[in-house]
Amino acid sequence: MRPLASWEPFVLRLDKDVLLTFARRMAAAKAPQLEDLALSGQQDRLALDLLFRVAGVRIHAALEVEELRFRAGFLGCRLVSLRGPLGIGVPSVVLGMLFRRLPLEATWDPRDRVLVLDMRRLLPAGVDLTVEDVRLADGFLEVHLGPGTLAPPLPELEPVEEEPPPGV
Repeated sequence: MRPLASWEPFVLRLDKDVLLTFARRMAAAKAPQLEDLALSGQQDRLALDLLFRVAGVRIHAALEVEELRFRAGFLGCRLVSLRGPLGIGVPSVVLGMLFRRLPLEATWDPRDRVLVLDMRRLLPAGVDLTVEDVRLADGFLEVHLGPGTLAPPLPELEPVEEEPPPGV
């Protein structure tokens, strides 16, 4: 089946400050315990700092990832670090338990520190998207997209009654 649309590789640039404002406003409605978040990093290493409140206690967490990739509906990255309160690193065994509790199917390789999330059920039908690289540079989050296609399922045809020939 031919796709409805296709594209060649290109770079999508998202303004970091606008993206964070958007994420904060979404979090205010869907995750009110999240008080603040910040994005930093260099090249393909991204750091996300979170400040949230649990049972009235403010907790700081920091996540650092690199080599973000997306292919065939799977999001993968190398987890550089996940630090909880007081900057204490979260052990690999605990990470495995946390990832099993995610609402998505997750695969965690503790030796190589690679996390893969199955995002297929969240994607619209017929989207074939590839992310070759994600970088933070000059105030922009650059998403390097590979070639892709959009081939949504065709809508069903409504049954059409045959019109009788004229004069019948």
